[in-house]
Amino acid sequence: MELRAFERFMGFVHDQPEIPGGYEPLKRTAFVCQLYFGFVYFSEPCFVRLRDLAAEDSTLKKCCKYLTAYPVQGLRNAVIHSNWRHTGDLKGIQFRYRKYKQGTELAEATVTLLEFNYWAILARMTASVAFATIIDAHEGL
Repeated sequence: MELRAFERFMGFVHDQPEIPGGYEPLKRTAFVCQLYFGFVYFSEPCFVRLRDLAAEDSTLKKCCKYLTAYPVQGLRNAVIHSNWRHTGDLKGIQFRYRKYKQGTELAEATVTLLEFNYWAILARMTASVAFATIIDAHEGL
């Protein structure tokens, strides 16, 4: 249900007409939702589990490995700990994360919006296809 609501919300935001500065709060809210859903909400219950269960050379396993490895995993951790911000020109995201699971050293990274959009689309599509497949299989029982 949450995935469908999130997809509908993102569609609503995308469909808003371009008015200079007119929908800035809505677009920023959508961005934060996208950060949370794409990299926190789906990470453990979806991407980590599917990574461990998917066939070795499958596209699904490759996508889930990518989404659960650094630097994507670093962004996830930064979102959880509120350790991210837009770059000054709003063309990227700067974030800090622990380099190792129990490490104390923080690493800094910057991802461009183009890279971020790739990660976000990959996360949304992987989750959407996975859940649609599960729903179809369940309904077929």
